[in-house]
Amino acid sequence: MEEGPMLPLLLTANDLDSPLGLRLVIIFILILVNGFFSASEMAIVTLNPNQVRLWTEDGKKNAPLLHKFLQNQGSFLATIQIGVTLAGFLSAAFGAESLSPYLVRLLDPHGQYTWMDTLATVLTTILISFLSLVFGELIPKRIGMAYPERFSLAFAKVLRFFDIIFQPLTKVLNTTVNFLCRLLGLSEVHGDEVTEEEIRMMTEAGRRAGAIQGEEAALISKIFAFDDKAVREIMTPRTAVEALPLDADWEEVQQTISQTKFSRFPVYDEDMDDIVGVVHVTDFFRRQNVPRSDFPRKFKLQAYLRPAYFVPESKLINVLMREMRQDHVTLAVVIDEYGGVDGIVTMEDLIEELVGDIADEYDDKSPPLVQHPDGSYSLDALMSPDEASAFIPEIANLPLEDADFDTMAGLVLSQLDHIPGPHDQPEVALGSLLFRVEAMDGRRIAKLWVKVRAQSDDEDLADQPAMLADQPDISKESDSQKK
Repeated sequence: MEEGPMLPLLLTANDLDSPLGLRLVIIFILILVNGFFSASEMAIVTLNPNQVRLWTEDGKKNAPLLHKFLQNQGSFLATIQIGVTLAGFLSAAFGAESLSPYLVRLLDPHGQYTWMDTLATVLTTILISFLSLVFGELIPKRIGMAYPERFSLAFAKVLRFFDIIFQPLTKVLNTTVNFLCRLLGLSEVHGDEVTEEEIRMMTEAGRRAGAIQGEEAALISKIFAFDDKAVREIMTPRTAVEALPLDADWEEVQQTISQTKFSRFPVYDEDMDDIVGVVHVTDFFRRQNVPRSDFPRKFKLQAYLRPAYFVPESKLINVLMREMRQDHVTLAVVIDEYGGVDGIVTMEDLIEELVGDIADEYDDKSPPLVQHPDGSYSLDALMSPDEASAFIPEIANLPLEDADFDTMAGLVLSQLDHIPGPHDQPEVALGSLLFRVEAMDGRRIAKLWVKVRAQSDDEDLADQPAMLADQPDISKESDSQKK
C-alpha cells in the first residue's frame, strides 16, 4: 500500500470541517439521543409512584408531568421505545452508509477487492452498534438508575415534547399492543399497585441500609402477619384458664381474685364446657361497697355475670379484634369444632401480637427463654416455634411447614408416643437439636431443655432410634398443649 493515497484520507478524517467530520458529529448526536431515551426510561421506571404522588401534591416543579407518565405507562413506554428505535436505527444506517466508503478507501485504496464494500459496511455497523450499546444504552441506564429523581425532574418537559411529537405513532402502537394482548388473554398491568411482598422486601432493604430501625421493621412484619393467624394460635389454652364455678361463695371468689391477680374470670355451671358468663372484678367490688351487714351470706355470683362472648377457634385474629372493638368486649371464649371450650383470648392478647408482650405489675418477671453457660437453653414450652427460632436459629431449619401445632410443647409431644409423667424427662432428637422435658404442669409440658447437637453427638445418638426423629411424623397436638 502506497503512502501517497493514505495521507489525504487521514487528513480528511481529522478535519472536523470536512464531510467526514460532520458525519461523525451526526452519528455522535444520534447516539446521545439514544442514551437520553434509555436514561429517561430507567429513571422514570425506577421512581416510586407514591413519592411522585407526594411531589405532585406538594407542588414540586415538573412532578405533575412525571405523575402523568406513571399513570399512562403504556403511552410513555411507547414514546421511549420509538425514540430509542429511531435513534439506534438512524445511527447504524447513517453510519454504515457514510463511513463505509472511507473505510474501503483506507483498506483497499486501489479498489482491488470487490467484496470490500460489504466488509466495510459490516465492520462499520458493528463498531457503531458497539458504541451505541455502551454510550447509548448501558452507561445512560446506569445514570438513570443512580439519579432517578434528579434526572426525571430535569428532563420531564423534554420527554413531554417528544411525547406530543410521537403521539400519532404511540396511539397506533398502543392500539396494536392492546389488541394483541387481549387476543393472548393478558390483562392490563397497573404499575402503581404495591404488593405485600414488595413492601416486605422494601422494609428489609431499609432495615439493612439503616433507614428503618429493627423494631420498626419487626412491627411492619407483625402487621402483615396479623391477618394470617387464627385465634387458636394465640389463645390461652383451657388448661391454663382460671375460671369460677357459678355456685362459688364469697370466700372462694375473693381467694381466687387475690391469688391470680386477673381482672376477668369466665364462670361455668356444670363444667368448663358450660360457660354461663364472665365476671369483672371491678363490677364485683363496686357492688360489694353497698352497705349490707349480711353481704357474704347472701352473696350470689349470678348477680355479677356479664354475657360471655363466644368465638370459633378458626376465626382470624384481625377479624376478632374488629368485632371485639365494635361490641366493647375484652374477653372472648374460644370454642372448638365439637362445641367444647378450647380456651380464652383477651384484647391484650390481640394487641401483643402487634407490639409484643405487655408486662404489668402482676406478670411473671422470669424470661421465657434462658441460655445456660454450656450453650443449652431452657424455655417456656408454650412459646411458638417462630418465637423460639428468634433465639435458637436451628429451630427455623426444622421441617415444620405442614405442622399442625402452635407451641414448642406440641412439637415435642408430636414426637413422643405418650404424655410424660410428672417426673419423667424424655428426650427427643430432631434435626440438629436435642429436646428434653424439664417440667410438667399436670398433663401439659411446661418447660423444655434444648441443646444444639454437634456432629459427634449425632453419631453417638445414631444407635438410639427411639430418641431420634430426623424424619418427623408431625401430627396435631392435644388441646391442652395449645397456646
